[in-house]
Amino acid sequence: MQFTVYEQVEPFLQRMRDELEQQEVRNCLLLGIALRLQQYPDSVSSQPLLATIEDGQRLVATALMTPPHNLVLASDDPGDEYRLR
Repeated sequence: MQFTVYEQVEPFLQRMRDELEQQEVRNCLLLGIALRLQQYPDSVSSQPLLATIEDGQRLVATALMTPPHNLVLASDDPGDEYRLR
């Protein structure tokens, strides 16, 4: 497993956008926030959390948080080991 934190929204979008757009309705909040950060990078007062978890080349989970708002997670992995409890 590889956990990656991104400093900039561009590489974050490059890694996750195509995969999350395959189920756009399910991932619209995370995608919308990331695209807004891309268009208006100065719209947040603190550094957002932009992260992915990968298993080899497979994207397992994506996380985004713009403080003080809640963490938004996306994952299509059906495995129990990735579910939040």
